[in-house]
Amino acid sequence: MKRLGIALVFVLLAGGVWRAVDNFRMKHPASGHEIAVPGQNGPNALLPSGWKTTPAGRQMRSGDMILSGQVSPDGALFAFTNTGYTGHALHIVGLATEKEIVTFPLEMAWSGLTFSPDGKRIFVSSGAGYPFGDILYFDRWDNEGWKAGRSGYTLHGASKDKTAVSSLTVSADGKLLYALNNSDEHLYILETYGGRAVARLRVGDHPMSARLSKDGKTLYVANLGSANVAVVDVSDPSRPAVTATLATDPHPNDLVVTDDGRLFVSCGNTNNVISFDLKTGQRLEVINTALGPKAPAGSTPNSLALSPDGEMLYVANADNNSVAVIEVEERGKSTPLGFIPTGWYPTFVTTTGDGRRVIVGSGKGTGTGPNRVKRPIDTHAPAVSFQHHGNQLNGLLSFIDTPDKRRLATMTKQVYDNALYRDALLKTSGASAESVIPTKVGDPSPIEHVLFIMKENRTYDQVFGDLPQGNGDPSLTLFGGDVTPNQHALAEQFVLLDNLYCSGEVSQDGQPWTTSAYATEFTQRAWTLSYSRHGSLDTSGGIQEQSTPYIWELAREHGLKVMTFGMGDRRGVAEVRSERFDRPPADPELRRARDYERADRFIEEFQEMDREGAVPNFMFMSLGENHTSGTRPGAYTPKAAVASNDVAVGKIVEAITKSRVWSSFAIFIIEDDAQNGPDHVDSHRTAGLVISPYVKRKVIDSTMYSTVSMLRTVELLLGLPPMTQHDAAAPPMVGSFMAKPDLSGFTALPARIDLMTKNPPQGYGAVASARMDFSEYDRIDEDALNRILWHSIKGVDVPYPAPVRRALPTPYGLFRFPKVDADDD
Repeated sequence: MKRLGIALVFVLLAGGVWRAVDNFRMKHPASGHEIAVPGQNGPNALLPSGWKTTPAGRQMRSGDMILSGQVSPDGALFAFTNTGYTGHALHIVGLATEKEIVTFPLEMAWSGLTFSPDGKRIFVSSGAGYPFGDILYFDRWDNEGWKAGRSGYTLHGASKDKTAVSSLTVSADGKLLYALNNSDEHLYILETYGGRAVARLRVGDHPMSARLSKDGKTLYVANLGSANVAVVDVSDPSRPAVTATLATDPHPNDLVVTDDGRLFVSCGNTNNVISFDLKTGQRLEVINTALGPKAPAGSTPNSLALSPDGEMLYVANADNNSVAVIEVEERGKSTPLGFIPTGWYPTFVTTTGDGRRVIVGSGKGTGTGPNRVKRPIDTHAPAVSFQHHGNQLNGLLSFIDTPDKRRLATMTKQVYDNALYRDALLKTSGASAESVIPTKVGDPSPIEHVLFIMKENRTYDQVFGDLPQGNGDPSLTLFGGDVTPNQHALAEQFVLLDNLYCSGEVSQDGQPWTTSAYATEFTQRAWTLSYSRHGSLDTSGGIQEQSTPYIWELAREHGLKVMTFGMGDRRGVAEVRSERFDRPPADPELRRARDYERADRFIEEFQEMDREGAVPNFMFMSLGENHTSGTRPGAYTPKAAVASNDVAVGKIVEAITKSRVWSSFAIFIIEDDAQNGPDHVDSHRTAGLVISPYVKRKVIDSTMYSTVSMLRTVELLLGLPPMTQHDAAAPPMVGSFMAKPDLSGFTALPARIDLMTKNPPQGYGAVASARMDFSEYDRIDEDALNRILWHSIKGVDVPYPAPVRRALPTPYGLFRFPKVDADDD
């Protein structure tokens, strides 16, 4: 077996200076200095992570999460679906013009799509749990006209609440349809016309993608959860059988079969594509598709395409915003050639039938931006809020002329210019000698103890927009100095971070980013469905977990003493959990204690450890009462909930600054995401704090940082290596730290509002809040909660930040299948 990688040389800029990004800058309103901020310039973007995107080719926008597509058998058309947060749709594009012929907006869809062999019908996955049918079809009635079938097919034997069709494949003779149900481990075989059930077979955990052998007698199924490929004999479709399994790396998500009997499998939780010999079942080679041969996980290969001549393999690397190009003509001797730049998070790649074009779908398109900008309103389409940044996501379809080697070299250079990651950063930090942050990974620092606090969902403007010295908009502030006096005091006494961005969009991906510097491709595909009420995927069995360590696992692996507070049942927590902090509240009406009470529990335990000289080196805490319960009658008001969280922060910081270990301590505080409010710079911008004797005093740090910048800084201070490419690439928070300590402490401020105030029975949004499920963070409609918070605090008459109404244009109007009553079979 041969392991291959793409090796290019990188020289870290002298003095650890990070490269400036052109065109994405704004003038700081207080300092007058220009600062880098996320933004778009046509299809190009500077992302909240600091990475750039400059997609190659000719661009067409769509909704987000382009997970599937196919060129028609005659090569004239390209059909694809977008199945994310924004409106779902089937798009049919004429390849001669690269323009849409027709678009069918859909209420729900997911990642399966295929043409019939005669090109006259398109089958589409209808979505996760859609009651009308699990598979929809669309018929062609002339050269350019298409019509929607008025019915769909149902997977017989599948439970309604456990149905999510992830892959559709049609037999060569057009008589059979092979459908994978990601949520119940089964392959379903149906008759193509009529949908009659032929067979059902368990193939593995969370099956994701399938391909037929050239003779049509074998179906290869990539099982995301089982980390294998099931080899299924379908020579007798009424009696399919799994005849073998091929072990892969974690999260196999796509595959292609070659004419010479090879199988290529992309594995999303690694940087690898694995090649198998189908005669022997043995691995031929492992192809590393990352930006550097030493790169840890984080590229997320998640879609494959083979050129028609079988010579080139194209690999969509979602988290590198690029497509890797691999020469695979010679068996067992594949050669990585370079990269093609794409939009944000490429989720799909294919080629045209003649091989002259590569088609790439980027799941997050051109990124997000400010979420209070007013947009024109189309009164003919249903309204969606512009505030929640899920609604800002878009998809980008790129039509790229297949590059020759010279053009590919230019494209590869562009990909490296866009990326922050370099292998050199596995050893060097990019920090300057004037900072306490080490310049080399693994070197010691005066910081021996770290507390990392993860809070819930606030933007910078919501909390700190009222601070005149920062880049804020006070008109968007909901929880200013009257509600969060401690956090305001800490930002003013230490460092005000007014250019800090969450790496995730919502809690489902934001918490993995905050705890592990990564969110898997399954998580990214799942949250865009569930948060938008477009269905849900089965997330049981650890299917969302990354293969790399959580930050507390990393610390333990390197010999540090670790403790977690409020981190639930995540992997590796049971051994290091604070039972005192996590015990249930005395009030049976609360699912967890108030934050100010939990702070008391922490302080009690911390002071005991301080007296005994047993304070852990690394502590991670979830402190999320600032999520609020909206205006649910009897719950604490939004301001009381956020104020309780603020009191907790103040008390914890005071206790640490008065401890024996303060001189070697650092505290990091950040939201897991910024989805619950408006921000005039970018919807990912968030409220965060760093507190330490080695943190500067009364300073505004407008360096562009992110969640993974915080993690990178923690790792460097504690002598830890990075977990993934993304914390390795993130610039450490050099501008916030100094070389000499200031041991002055902090005195917590009392709450300025009544922490015990509860929502009245008839308050604004009370009925809607009462219907919301607050048993876990973010199980509710976040946009609806955002509106409730806005009007309950700002007043009913204060205009909510303007919505945008979206509809996908089609001469056939907005297509919907008939509604089905919940009780109907």
